[in-house]
Order: sequence, then structure tokens, then C-alpha cells
Amino acid sequence: MIIVIQLFSTCANNCPPGYYCSSGNINTAAPCPPGKYGNTAGKSTEASACTSSCPPGKYGNVPGQTTVGNACPSTCSSGRYGVTTGKANESDACQFTCRRGRWGTATGQTTEIGACPNRCAAGKYSDVTGGTSVENTCIHD
Repeated sequence: MIIVIQLFSTCANNCPPGYYCSSGNINTAAPCPPGKYGNTAGKSTEASACTSSCPPGKYGNVPGQTTVGNACPSTCSSGRYGVTTGKANESDACQFTCRRGRWGTATGQTTEIGACPNRCAAGKYSDVTGGTSVENTCIHD
């Protein structure tokens, strides 16, 4: 009977994946912060529990996750791209916008050419950054 109680006690105090328990007790479980995730149980520090970050072009504000899909469900929107990892919001993750005279419709991009492959036609120009269509970018003759 004592062995069963000890085994139950050990299992009950094991910190779940996506969380860390600084005191080794599940009652003190803290989630991996937004933009980070981990899939190993029983960790006691954020660094050991939350070993992965949202990749460039993706971000998420969902704490306590175990997969990239759940932790980082959002992508850079059209006209934006990002190169940093582990971010929780679009302004931090997708810090670059299409330059004046360039535009694009792709999402989740990590390079300017991927996010902004299109240019204004000859004779047109733009003072708009972050363009997502020819109509809202190339507005001046």
C-alpha cells in the first residue's frame, strides 16, 4: 500500500508538458510564455520546459502549449514579414513592411521578396508602405 501511495504522489506532482514547476510541485505550475512552447513533462525551469520558440513569420499569444501549431497559430499578414523568433504579437514578429512601390498578398513570410514580390508598373509610384494590392499601393501617376 505504501508503494502505491508513493507512486501516485510522484505522478500527481509531475509538471505537465508546456509548463514548469519551480518547486517541483504541480501546484506551482507556470505555463510556457506566449511565443514559446515545450513538450517534455517534469521540468522545473522555463528554460528547460519551454525549449522551442515560434519560428520567423509566425507568432502566438497562447501560453502553456506543446506544439508549434498551438503555440504559434498566427502568421505575418499580407504586406509584412519577420525574421525574429519567439514573439507573441504581430508588431514584434512581423516588424518589416513592404517598401514604397512594392506590394504582396502572401502571409507568413520571412523575406521581403516573399512578402512583397510585386512592384508598381512603370509610370506609377507610391508613398505607401506595407502594400497588399496594386490598388492600395500604386496610387500616384
